[in-house]
Amino acid sequence: MTSPAYFKSCANTSNSWTTGNLSWDLPPKPVNADNYDTAKLLWGQMGPYVAKNVGAFRCPADKYPGAKGTRVRSISMNGFMGDTDNIHGGLNPGWRRFLVTSAITAPVPSMAWVFLDEHPDSINDCLCSVIMTGSTWTDVPASYHNRAGGFSFADGHGEIKRWRDGKTVQPVLHTNPSAGNQKSSPHDIAWLQQRTSSR
Repeated sequence: MTSPAYFKSCANTSNSWTTGNLSWDLPPKPVNADNYDTAKLLWGQMGPYVAKNVGAFRCPADKYPGAKGTRVRSISMNGFMGDTDNIHGGLNPGWRRFLVTSAITAPVPSMAWVFLDEHPDSINDCLCSVIMTGSTWTDVPASYHNRAGGFSFADGHGEIKRWRDGKTVQPVLHTNPSAGNQKSSPHDIAWLQQRTSSR
């Protein structure tokens, strides 16, 4: 994130961290141009910071092709980072949104995730939705790395998290939503909630 400016996490404007809405487009579905449009990746606020390296938006372990090859993005942003009240205001009332980096105090930056690898069947818009109460997935993280997924945190470090719950680790079926959506994964969701936001 930038300060004092802030990201609109998912608007299809240059105020977003990136733009485009992914979906599966294998025949007989029509081709989704957003799946392959690298210009849309760079149009958002992250574009200038990656030196036009579109590979920064996709985990190399995501090898699941759409109609025209691998999709351009496998990474989603924490839905509490940036101006996402239109998405999270009704789902998570009373939980903190982080509009500038200086606001990331609880959880502290080393515990607050900003980006993650999202499951190929779950990824669509540019944020990952986490419901802060209960133990049910809305969006599902990826498990490309031997039942584990990649995270980057607000202090700049990255981690690979190995998932404990079997319902978190789901096969890629080329369908949306993921088979893990609406499944309960109490250990894994609690881990993610602790690193997503606070009251």
